[in-house]
Amino acid sequence: MKKRFLLVDDHPVFRQGLAALLETVDSYVITGQAGDWDEAVTLLERDTYDIMIVDLSLRDRDGLELLKHLANEEKRPLCLALSMHDELVYAEKAIETGALGYVMKH
Repeated sequence: MKKRFLLVDDHPVFRQGLAALLETVDSYVITGQAGDWDEAVTLLERDTYDIMIVDLSLRDRDGLELLKHLANEEKRPLCLALSMHDELVYAEKAIETGALGYVMKH
């Protein structure tokens, strides 16, 4: 059974590159990609995902808000926060809001 991923990042080239990289793993499939908060919420309402990778700096809303929004959702996927920020405070906030990990883009 393949793990179903939702990627949430407002930079399409980065998001598509990450999707291509992840799909080199036989047990992974990218079944959703969102460029903003609203699109991510819509996809999460329509489908079920095993893992969501979310950028903390979205153009319309903060990715931390998305993690908080999903905190009590029954269908919530496992979450990994992604950010250009290398400050420990962002990692701590991401973990506090329910992310299982934090990855810096650089």
